[in-house]
Amino acid sequence: MKRRGRRVSTPAATQISRYGFVVFLVVFSLVPFYWLILSAFDTKPQLWLTPVEFTFQNFVNFFVQEQGFLWMGNSLIYAVGTVVLVLVASTLGGYMLSRLKFWWKTPFLYFIILIRVIPNTTYLVPLFKLISNLGLMDTYFAVILVDASGSLPIALWVMKTFFDTIQPELEEAVWIDGGTRWTSLTRVVFPLSAPAAAAVAILTFRGSWGTFLTPVLFITSDNKTPLGVAIFRAYITSQYIDYGFLAALAIVYIAPIIVLVLYARRHLIKSFNLAGVKG
Repeated sequence: MKRRGRRVSTPAATQISRYGFVVFLVVFSLVPFYWLILSAFDTKPQLWLTPVEFTFQNFVNFFVQEQGFLWMGNSLIYAVGTVVLVLVASTLGGYMLSRLKFWWKTPFLYFIILIRVIPNTTYLVPLFKLISNLGLMDTYFAVILVDASGSLPIALWVMKTFFDTIQPELEEAVWIDGGTRWTSLTRVVFPLSAPAAAAVAILTFRGSWGTFLTPVLFITSDNKTPLGVAIFRAYITSQYIDYGFLAALAIVYIAPIIVLVLYARRHLIKSFNLAGVKG
């Protein structure tokens, strides 16, 4: 009994080493971002974290001398198109999988999630052949369709799981009042599923905004190049690498994702509090 009640004190040296290791990992992770920000506003970026002269010229070169607005517009088209397609398919499909009873529903759910285990590079050749036969090569829809198919399995699971928490009695009350299934969907189910839809939209947008392999494979026109491919081409097509321009490009590349997550985080919490879904 005395042993159980005895308090085991951790030596101070052990506590210091633990916190020191955590601090080291944090600093090690933040140093590349710190160098990226300094290089974006530096005239001559160096390896050391000491800016030579503060300037906005790298961003001016990105938006004025290069095709910065075009690259951002293309990335936005790919990302928004993928989000819309995934939201529509996952919302309708998730509701069907949640409400209807099929003997093959559980095997189907596990099958679509197992698709994500297979590396994307293993089916690039048949996918390229399929897109080519459909006549979708060098089109925005080809990239949107392929990216949406990759994000749909996770989105279906998220929406289906969330729809399971919404009691069917809420829909039945609408039907008793003379409403149709579509009325119950638009007035009850879809508004309550806003947090899940927001989570799906964030995950899908992040993946599609950073798409690289799909546009490289299916896009051949320079006027349809997204930001991810632009960074790659700017790095390999020139003998002299302008690290300041690349850093500015990278800042513009990651800024929308950071803004979206910070904005959606507040609204996600608000949506969960307002939804009030009870089991």
